[in-house]
Amino acid sequence: MTCLRNAFALLAMVLFIAACGGGDSGGNGPARTSTGQTAAGFVPGAFSANGWYWDPEQAGTGYMFEAQAGKGFLGVFSYDEQGRPVWYVANGTISQSTEGYTFSGVLQSYRNGQPADSAIYSSPVATDVGPVSVLFTAVTGHTAKARITLPGGRVVSAERFPIVPGGLAQAPTVDNNLPETGWFWNPSQGGRGWAIEVQGNTVFMAMFHYNPDGSPTWNIVTGDMSGGQITADFLHYTGGQSLTGVYKAPQNPTSSYEYALNFANACSGGAAPQGVAGEQLQRFLFGFKSPLCGQGVTYNQPMATLQSPGDGKLPWNVAIATRVDLRDATGQLVSAPLICTALDEMITVASDCSNMTAKRLGALRVRVEGVLPGSGAKLLATLQIQGTVPRSWSGVRGMAGATGNGGFNLLALPDGATAAWGSNESGLLAQNRSYAGLAALNAPQPVLNTAGDAALRGVAQLGTGESTAFALAESGSLWAWGRNNGTLGRDDVLDNTFTPRSVRNPANDNDLGGVVQAEMGGGNAVALLHDGTVLSWGSWTGSGSTGAKVFPVQVKNPAGNDILRNIVAVSAGNTFALALGGDGRVYAWGSDGNAGRLGAGARLGVPSALPNTVKKADGSELGRIVAISSGWGYSLALADDGIVWGWGDNSVGQLAQGKYDANGVPYAVQLKAVNGQGTLNDIAMVAAGGSHALALSRQGTVYAWGSATKGQLGDGIRRPAGNSAAFPLAVVSEVGSGQLADVVSVAAGYGHSLALKRNGTVLAWGNNLAGELGQGGVKKIDYLTVPTPVIGRDGPTQSLILAPLSAYPNLLRRAR
Repeated sequence: MTCLRNAFALLAMVLFIAACGGGDSGGNGPARTSTGQTAAGFVPGAFSANGWYWDPEQAGTGYMFEAQAGKGFLGVFSYDEQGRPVWYVANGTISQSTEGYTFSGVLQSYRNGQPADSAIYSSPVATDVGPVSVLFTAVTGHTAKARITLPGGRVVSAERFPIVPGGLAQAPTVDNNLPETGWFWNPSQGGRGWAIEVQGNTVFMAMFHYNPDGSPTWNIVTGDMSGGQITADFLHYTGGQSLTGVYKAPQNPTSSYEYALNFANACSGGAAPQGVAGEQLQRFLFGFKSPLCGQGVTYNQPMATLQSPGDGKLPWNVAIATRVDLRDATGQLVSAPLICTALDEMITVASDCSNMTAKRLGALRVRVEGVLPGSGAKLLATLQIQGTVPRSWSGVRGMAGATGNGGFNLLALPDGATAAWGSNESGLLAQNRSYAGLAALNAPQPVLNTAGDAALRGVAQLGTGESTAFALAESGSLWAWGRNNGTLGRDDVLDNTFTPRSVRNPANDNDLGGVVQAEMGGGNAVALLHDGTVLSWGSWTGSGSTGAKVFPVQVKNPAGNDILRNIVAVSAGNTFALALGGDGRVYAWGSDGNAGRLGAGARLGVPSALPNTVKKADGSELGRIVAISSGWGYSLALADDGIVWGWGDNSVGQLAQGKYDANGVPYAVQLKAVNGQGTLNDIAMVAAGGSHALALSRQGTVYAWGSATKGQLGDGIRRPAGNSAAFPLAVVSEVGSGQLADVVSVAAGYGHSLALKRNGTVLAWGNNLAGELGQGGVKKIDYLTVPTPVIGRDGPTQSLILAPLSAYPNLLRRAR
């Protein structure tokens, strides 16, 4: 017992459970864990090292893991910055490789759920913390070692925890009066749970629940349970190590009260705090399979699961085709028509369950109804869905490479990994090396984590600024790196940081979260939150103040009497920013540069401290816009009818007007088509580069215009006179003749361009000063005027392929 108290300031559980709950209770139901399918390469039954893990050298924190049929569920028992016990949970999939077994998921925290000693149910609220992965090695019998990579990059070397001396050799004991090792819950009161392991006759249980103020907490109970029941101290730990902090040993535990456990069989039992009526527990079957409690286990109520997408996740503000399964009280699939109804305001659902759109990050609930064939009985269950950041393939923009030492690229790969290449000025490639130590990469390499010792994972979006870059996690947390020009969102970096550091929230008391899109410009940064509001930091924040802000502040509305709301997309240029409203209007603020960058209808002599709507030549507001993109000193907007509008700098034809305007255009104008024959239309996507631009047609062809100094227009041998084009030109195919086709998305850097083809191939053309075209080897190519495949990370004989494209739910970046 002393060993347990001093070593394992263990864990807590709602796991997915806080994401679970069921039926008509209003709880969160087990939805996103549950396809029951086997992950690729995973051999059911081969991985048996379920149970508690710890780092013996840093005792006081614990990890509970269980695998079921290719699915995994992880609990992390830790402490907050004040030393109070907190817990985090993640569910995900397991894959097998030559190294061992790897679990990957998104760590979540929960608040405002039900305390252990309360009989009043309260459904908690989940928040994504960041990606987590566990590599299990040396899996022999019931021993195992694990390398746990936590959000922010901290890595823990853990191993199986012996509850009693020699306990691992005894685990697990199968007995009618002992629970099966794994997760338990009360489905009608989702949001808390019990993590239990049995070694011999000894039971070690950690309960995940909440304090009266809604904060998460956990307690442990342990002892001999050979008689099927135990009453022991409900132990409470304090003062230990936080998720990302330095190591601190926790204080000796105290007992909150006595706690009773009893089990009639391996799959169900009861739990009762002192003086509180007991409640029934049962196995939590997130994979619909466990050694003792398989599909035949009796549930208190039906269960609904999201089968497609198979990970139970919906990208924010993107309509996704869905397929839902409903299982009856025995866990059997109900093959009857289903009816879905949103239980949360921030999700829209088709009544036949065929389509859903998440309007916020985190846990969302849908009620699922069905009729049991034969009996005609009505079934009701609550489906748990996870809103996540939509993945975008390329973060290349007009600011990438504006500092003069060449451009660079940042790509988010389909599996949450990254690829970076090109100039490493200011450490922009996040390789944990300065420009003096690494000037450039000529082929893709992964972005490193905060510690600089492993690849950053769980990334949904990446982006580039003038001298800073960022990565946005699927969970909504944001990291930045590069030169500290005001866009790092921190006050503890004096010069450069060569690995990602988390952007802080407005109060600087936690890391920023809830971000669904971000962009960085030239000393300015902007982030869109999942509630439709906007944060900005650095210079010209649109907050009513003209002073620079170290930490994010809320962007205000044009009147300055409220914050800007109902925004669906943001973009950042050189010292100015844009926001697209849900009603199709465009807002702009920052420095006008005397070139009409803000599209205010007139050239402004001073920067705008508050947003203004972009105007047309007649003074009316630009409307019906579905996508926006800012370059160095100009902007493009795509309307719902496929017509492209632009405003700002037109010194080298960026606005495709057939002429050059040295003073810019201070209002939105329609861009002209090839050779000036009518208006550029039938367009699906626009990308504003430094001083050139791209447009993708609905047929998959690409057009380019503006600066052509280094082949960035991709026009092959047809180089325009004067190194610029004031009308769009067709980008040539990979062989240098004909028109590039079968393209699904485009991106424009400061002096180079990218295109993603339907087969997943990434093409690049334009400037290659720092190897930004990704051709590998020793850089000998100054520039290319023909789209050319970027080489893969495995060498020049393979191209970089982004597959499957289904990982990018909104390739065209249509925000409305």
